[in-house]
Amino acid sequence: MSTAHLRKHPGGTPPPRTPAHPLVDAAAERLHAGGDVSYGHYLERPSHLSLAVVTCSPNRTLPELACPCA
Repeated sequence: MSTAHLRKHPGGTPPPRTPAHPLVDAAAERLHAGGDVSYGHYLERPSHLSLAVVTCSPNRTLPELACPCA
């Protein structure tokens, strides 16, 4: 939250959210719920862009597994 916004709204209300691309919104929801996200996009032939974000804690399927980075 910007300081200019806080000066105008001292109660701490967040500024209005600008809608993101639907894929970004879906990824944010999934990550917030503890899931993983992986997207792929074909660029100019023969290139392919692959993006992945993996959450490691808590593991919803096997909660006894620790994060491999821990």
